[in-house]
Amino acid sequence: MIKSVVQELRSGQANGVLPRFGSLSHRRRWSETAAIFRASWQTVFRSVRYAVMWGIAHNSWENVTAIGIDEIAWKKGHKYLMLVYQINEGGRRLLFVAQERTKESLAQFFRMMKADNCQRVEYVVSDMWRNYLDVVQQFVPNAVHVLDRFHVMKKFNEALDEIRREETRELRVAGYEPVLRKARWCLLKRQENLTDRQTTSLRAFLKHNLKTVRAWSLKELFRFFWQETDAVGGRAFFESWHSWAIRSRLDPIKKVARMLKNRLDRILTWFVSPISNGVALGFNSRIQSIKSAARGFRIFEHYRIRILFYCGKLSLKPSET
Repeated sequence: MIKSVVQELRSGQANGVLPRFGSLSHRRRWSETAAIFRASWQTVFRSVRYAVMWGIAHNSWENVTAIGIDEIAWKKGHKYLMLVYQINEGGRRLLFVAQERTKESLAQFFRMMKADNCQRVEYVVSDMWRNYLDVVQQFVPNAVHVLDRFHVMKKFNEALDEIRREETRELRVAGYEPVLRKARWCLLKRQENLTDRQTTSLRAFLKHNLKTVRAWSLKELFRFFWQETDAVGGRAFFESWHSWAIRSRLDPIKKVARMLKNRLDRILTWFVSPISNGVALGFNSRIQSIKSAARGFRIFEHYRIRILFYCGKLSLKPSET
């Protein structure tokens, strides 16, 4: 029966068949769907791929005014998928999946979107990667480019963890008590998210005169930046914080401070933009659950089709032509 679905899809006469097939695919594993139709898994995949490709070809871009760019790991060895989402109200969905997090991958998305649709984009949200900044400037120069708060704070956590690991080694070599050995999550999590036990442990760590403690203090101090009411206050706060960070003698923190300084104008757009990448983070969790349910993917195309099927909100019902 799946083969007949494919034939009807290709002829544009499957108005009533695909929704039934699609609903089964949403509720069950694709192997179970194949068993119901007495077909192979490859037949199910080809059917879904055809429907997804039809949906992409007939996708509407008219209401896409804000996009979010993010990435998730899909294989060991720092293998990342690049994902582009529509994040404005009334149309939140996945728009594009690329196998690699590269400049060309993002450029491919904008070329697919076409110039007329790019002109409608008012906001772009991404991390601070230079390649993203360059491509966005090239294709949507009039859009407000917002550097997402989550990714800014992620840089602080990476710097803090680097300092913690190095200081842990130094303490061990010097024969001191390894007070930082189990301190990672106590230091990286937001204080309001700590358990009672982690809060107690954090208070104990902060009593020590350590480089890690100074780095943690600078990271937590920067959180007040987001509480400023406007870009003027944000800039004034940043200048004060930046001078403390540069004098900290903590190289990873100084590196983050310089990076933020070079991108400050884009970071300050956070105060005037109604858009954040929180929608993308929610979709990322769903995409990770898709991978977990399938116990991983060896072939990128299988993963891409399944992600678009579940998260793309594509029209999977070809009309007669």
